Amino acid sequence: MPLRDVEYVLQKLNSMRAEKIWPNGLRYLWTDAFGVILMKLPSPFRLAKLRRWESFVIWSERRLA
Repeated sequence: MPLRDVEYVLQKLNSMRAEKIWPNGLRYLWTDAFGVILMKLPSPFRLAKLRRWESFVIWSERRLA
């Protein structure tokens, strides 16, 4: 993270603290749910890796047949 962004992040954290959202106050449940969904989706890197593996398996099956 560039140093120029640190001040912005600190301001956001302070505003969240003032609104009693963070660290131990109210939470935005939709952001939590969105985070869980993003954690469960495969990353583009993993998808590319799976596609490479799949094409290798198909290529191997054709070679052996």
